[in-house]
Amino acid sequence: MPVTIRDVAKAAGVSPSTVSRTIRNNPAISKATKLKVRAAMEEVGYVPPFSDESESHEPPMEVDIILPPSQTDTYNNPFFLEVIRGISEYCNQNGAMTALITGKDDQEVIDSILSSQSPDVVSSYILLFSRAGDPIIRFLYSQGLDYVLIGSASEYSNETVSVDNDNIEAGRCAAQYLYERGHRRFCFIGAPFSNLFSAARRNGFLLFLNEKNIPQEQIDLIETEHGNESGQEKIRRVLQRDDATRPTAFVTSDDMHALTLRQLAADAGLDIPNDVSIVSFNNSIFARLTSPALTSIEVHPFQLGREAAAQAISRAKTPSPMASKTLVPFALIQRDSTCYRTPEGSERKD
Repeated sequence: MPVTIRDVAKAAGVSPSTVSRTIRNNPAISKATKLKVRAAMEEVGYVPPFSDESESHEPPMEVDIILPPSQTDTYNNPFFLEVIRGISEYCNQNGAMTALITGKDDQEVIDSILSSQSPDVVSSYILLFSRAGDPIIRFLYSQGLDYVLIGSASEYSNETVSVDNDNIEAGRCAAQYLYERGHRRFCFIGAPFSNLFSAARRNGFLLFLNEKNIPQEQIDLIETEHGNESGQEKIRRVLQRDDATRPTAFVTSDDMHALTLRQLAADAGLDIPNDVSIVSFNNSIFARLTSPALTSIEVHPFQLGREAAAQAISRAKTPSPMASKTLVPFALIQRDSTCYRTPEGSERKD
């Protein structure tokens, strides 16, 4: 097996990120530690992809923003634009450059990360997504590269710096909001549940409904990518049920799923909010401009971006093996996409 940075770290008794910084001659690493790491590299036979042995002035800092691999319309989601705006603003204010890393699949993203590495800059990475068993995170971890995760860690949680919302509690909040308005038949429509934010929102949604003893047959769960035809067909089938079995309360994992639901409901001749009440997530411009305007949970993506950038720059300047998790508060924004249902079944708009 090839020798890795982690083998060097074990031999030297330091963290993998310290080895990575030593290879780049990061001024945050002491001379004594650099000597110990370089001795360990010789001992285990590790040959770095590049190195800079000269003692130089502090190199420029760069924060590389990694978008989720996608061949679809993922990048049209305004959530990512707001997070990037927050990252960019903080980096501009603190003298750090930014760069975007994208790709149609995991390998293309990993190749882009490899090509972005240079001994002439101090780099840190921010991932705008969190997936179960993510090969990109495993690659970054194996290389001892610093990264900050926007979302929850599914692996290496004791070594991961993350910035997130309490998505389980937010999912509970959405379900509770609809339950308190008299709804008793529910549907959650979300991104594939391998995306941890969607799974957490679904889990919070289910947790609340289970606490209220809502029968399983009164709860539907649909996971689908944006624009996926098979997913849209699942939504159509739910909407085409008779009045007695069709859900009246829908929670979607983001505003874009809510727009799809809104269009399919209109195609089925259903009224929003009287037939279909919707609570979505992200409170994007889509939530505000659609008619009726969507009740949506504000997750503050701009602040998520600023917090992630602050963590990335701090760790680039001062290496630390400590994990941390920063939670950004959420808030439910009430608009016109839900109604109150009385026990008799009549409705009135909020």
